[in-house]
Amino acid sequence: SRGEIPAEIERAVQEISGLRVNWRRLLHQFADPCIGREEFSLSRPNRRYLDAGFVVPGLTDESIPTLVVSVDTSGSMSSAFLDAVFSEIARLADRAQECILISCDCKIHEVVRTEHLHEFILRRRWPGGGGTSHLPVFEYIREHHIAPSLFIGITDLYSEFPDAPPPYPVLW
Repeated sequence: SRGEIPAEIERAVQEISGLRVNWRRLLHQFADPCIGREEFSLSRPNRRYLDAGFVVPGLTDESIPTLVVSVDTSGSMSSAFLDAVFSEIARLADRAQECILISCDCKIHEVVRTEHLHEFILRRRWPGGGGTSHLPVFEYIREHHIAPSLFIGITDLYSEFPDAPPPYPVLW
């Protein structure tokens, strides 16, 4: 009954394994730089200083053109988790020019555009419940010539993924 690793390392691993990752913080940490970037520009000077004869750069809001969110609605995803995820997705979608939500398990069940997103979330019915594959989602994006500035995949990662990464930022 000799140990395989030193006790000091085993204690450190046990401490780390007890920590939980705050997925909301990680989501915003990754997505916020892509969504609603605020930058200073002289193309829209700050009007507050114009009367005093100063030209000061003003803030411009550069929101991303398209946010694509794929939601895994397979049997392994709980309704409670999907409810929590959709509240965060709604916040991000409000800051994007266009949001496309794709509900998918092993096939695409529903594609929801920006104008119908909030009613889809309020409906609280997540179609699907079968196995999981993300291949149909990436095929849909390619076939419909969508060029997302950010792709967010909400999944438990028990899925099938494309062999090559897409040419846009992806957060799983």
